[in-house]
Amino acid sequence: MLSKIFTFIAVIGLLFFFMFIGLTLTQTVCDNVLRYTIGNFDDRFEISKADFKATLLETERIWESAFAFNLFEYDSEAEFKINLVFDERQQFSLEEKIFRGKLESSETGRDSFTEEYKTLTEKYSSTAREYEIDFALYEKHLRQYNVTVSRWNERGGSPPQVYERLERDKSILEKEVGKLEQKRFNLNSLAEKINNVARENNRLIDAYNTDILTYNNKFGMQREFDQGDYRGNEINIYQFDTLNDLRLTIAHELGHALRLSHVDNSSSVMYYLMGEQNLLDLKLTEEDIEALTLECGL
Repeated sequence: MLSKIFTFIAVIGLLFFFMFIGLTLTQTVCDNVLRYTIGNFDDRFEISKADFKATLLETERIWESAFAFNLFEYDSEAEFKINLVFDERQQFSLEEKIFRGKLESSETGRDSFTEEYKTLTEKYSSTAREYEIDFALYEKHLRQYNVTVSRWNERGGSPPQVYERLERDKSILEKEVGKLEQKRFNLNSLAEKINNVARENNRLIDAYNTDILTYNNKFGMQREFDQGDYRGNEINIYQFDTLNDLRLTIAHELGHALRLSHVDNSSSVMYYLMGEQNLLDLKLTEEDIEALTLECGL
């Protein structure tokens, strides 16, 4: 009798064991909410803890907006941690930010010289037109004066009153010459300024092009997702530039926390490279959604 009771208990135990195994095997990441909290927080990142938390909450919705259930939830007591870990990657990001600031400053300086060059050339053109008009008018008056003087010389001289008028005309012509000389001097000065600005602008363009080449060689390549990693019970964030950049990195690592692998679409959150995703309006692609749908058995 006792052996039958033990046999019955053993059978019941095996039934519960296989039921438990069956439940475990059919359970997916969509059946449990991933509760997380902020773990290590390095103050050398240019973000407050409040803004970091807000970004985490925004990033949750990138995944959850495509599904009718809750996948993540912030819980200050959660064991799953999301950490900000400062290392050479964020230092690299800070250097890139400084270099980018230098390029932007160079662009501003170059634009300033371009605007100055435009102003000077416009002024030169208007001054040159004025000079040409005044010079033509002076030549006309000079010809009229010379014709009148020649006529009176052919007659043996001019009467006193005519002579006085001719002397006044001569004085006016001399003043016109003085004005023309001043305008010609101003034109030459403007031309010299234009040439100096053009040379400096060319120097800035050469320096800017050299800096652009340096920037592209050092910072311009597409980056693999080494800005963060998922380690089973935590996510470490090592690098970001802007909040949009941070949001993509978190979304990608949360995808790994959902047991998702990389997908082939370069616009996807789960693509293995950063660069072609729409950071301003980050959304799951069809490939991202399909990957989670398969993982959840939907």
